[in-house]
Amino acid sequence: MYERQFSDPVFAAWIQLGRTYRICNRILEQELLKVNLTPSYLFVLWTCDDYDGPLTAAELSRLSVREMHTFSGVLTRMERDGLITRTPKRKGQPLRAIQLTAKGEALLRPGKRALLAVVAHGLSSLSEEEVEQFRKLLQKVQQKGIERLGFTVTPQPAALKRRPTK
Repeated sequence: MYERQFSDPVFAAWIQLGRTYRICNRILEQELLKVNLTPSYLFVLWTCDDYDGPLTAAELSRLSVREMHTFSGVLTRMERDGLITRTPKRKGQPLRAIQLTAKGEALLRPGKRALLAVVAHGLSSLSEEEVEQFRKLLQKVQQKGIERLGFTVTPQPAALKRRPTK
């Protein structure tokens, strides 16, 4: 890997943000591979476990900020791998409720441990105050992206209730 230098500090920060994401994601992929998961699989398992009641693919897509057409492929593979089931939410309706299987639940705990270890290591060089500053700065950048894409951020519907933290 080469360290590149850019004369424009804004562009340099943007490049560094992207590189940091790719590096951290690669580390996470390597760690999750040890427990037979991918970052996308872990997101679905953790989110389904985190919310009361089954979620639909559209709800998962909105929570992950991913396009529905790319997300449906993840769900199809997870169902094929026996990690989730998709059943009609109501008779005669196309919406399908996504629920974890016993196999999916069994992979969730080691997946969470792997992710939390990667996060702890990645942010270990920052103080608590720096982590909070970093989070606030990222939030500002995220908000600019939301505005540029024309997304409307709304509160979660009341039907999407998070379970108490375990």
